[in-house]
Amino acid sequence: MLKSLRKKTKIIIWAVVLSFMLWGGFSVGVQFQKKGRYAGEVFGKDVSFQEFNRFYRLSQLFSPAAKTGADVEETQRRTWETIILSREAKQRGIKVSDDEVRQQVHQIFKAQGVEALTPEYYQRWLDSFVKLPPRIFENQLRELIRAQKLVASIYQAPLDAPSKVAAKKQFLEDFKKIKTVRFSFSTVEEAAGFVEKYREIQDLDLTLTEFPAAKKETLDKMDKEAFIAALEINRNIADRVFFLKDNGMSDPLHLDEEFAVFVVSETEEADDSIYDEAMEKQMTDILIAKKRDMELLKWNLDIFRRANLKDYSGETQL
Repeated sequence: MLKSLRKKTKIIIWAVVLSFMLWGGFSVGVQFQKKGRYAGEVFGKDVSFQEFNRFYRLSQLFSPAAKTGADVEETQRRTWETIILSREAKQRGIKVSDDEVRQQVHQIFKAQGVEALTPEYYQRWLDSFVKLPPRIFENQLRELIRAQKLVASIYQAPLDAPSKVAAKKQFLEDFKKIKTVRFSFSTVEEAAGFVEKYREIQDLDLTLTEFPAAKKETLDKMDKEAFIAALEINRNIADRVFFLKDNGMSDPLHLDEEFAVFVVSETEEADDSIYDEAMEKQMTDILIAKKRDMELLKWNLDIFRRANLKDYSGETQL
């Protein structure tokens, strides 16, 4: 019941509550087939509409309120993911304590600058926007935490340390400096057409006659960390540029609201004199993080294959 939560909390933040207001308009839109009684199946077992809708509401809590069809689809996808992960976590015997649920509830409001909420406001919030009794809301939150703990356990599983040779190779790639030319396009089709036409041309004086929408920008020499910071991108995108040789052209890369193609115009090798034990450890940590990401991706693909999701709404297929 988590009675202590409802007795000790002080104040509600309405900005958080607003994210629930679009829930009322949500409809799974299911054609009543066998299936008419269920939202779908995972791991060969039925998922009721009641269960699906409860998970859906929780998914909305942790993502912006849906304003477009695409956003609703994303929330549905997240909902199925959480259901699958929750069931797998239960199968593995992963437990979630009342204290963990309490902490998660407090974090929801603390993120909005609220340290506590009164029992009265908490109940009003649940009645008006979540439309779930406290016990059910908290149980759904428990399932989200259970799913998160499962993912964390997979990500944090022990791994063999990379070799010194691999660490040095990572250093040489990360700390070399490259000068690039970025071509920006509004659509992936334009970017792909540009790559197809010009990738084999070993001349950076590329004509844009057929691509008037493209923007061309020359970026000064920088190492990978500076490149990531300058473009506000993640390491995975930077890796796809830094592995290129001189005059090499990247595939189209999605950067915010544009699609970019990078051409490396000049390369300066890494300064070997700065490679010491601390640098070796830094490179080792990067390699371990990359391997963890890859292992998590492989595991994720496997669990969704095993789950064999059947979505009877016809709107979401994972």
